[in-house]
Amino acid sequence: KLSKPADWSVQLPEGYQVTSLVICANAVIAGGGVYDTTDPATKTGFVIVLSRETGEKIVEHAFSAPVVFGGVAALDKRICVALESSSVCMLGE
Repeated sequence: KLSKPADWSVQLPEGYQVTSLVICANAVIAGGGVYDTTDPATKTGFVIVLSRETGEKIVEHAFSAPVVFGGVAALDKRICVALESSSVCMLGE
């Protein structure tokens, strides 16, 4: 049982669905799909990096396909992402 309220909370835009979450030393990385509620065939993907301390957005990247379940990995200052289109992308420095 969690006895105190959350330190922070971030509401993602409508249509965003998180399928992957990675907790790092100073950041939280969330990735998933963006689904158009008026056209179910329209779907894209995203990765957003949030400050672990405050929840503020550090950076966000869009993809042409959703991120697969568990499809985000963090490596030093880089993020590796697997997409439903069978693509694998490396982001970062």
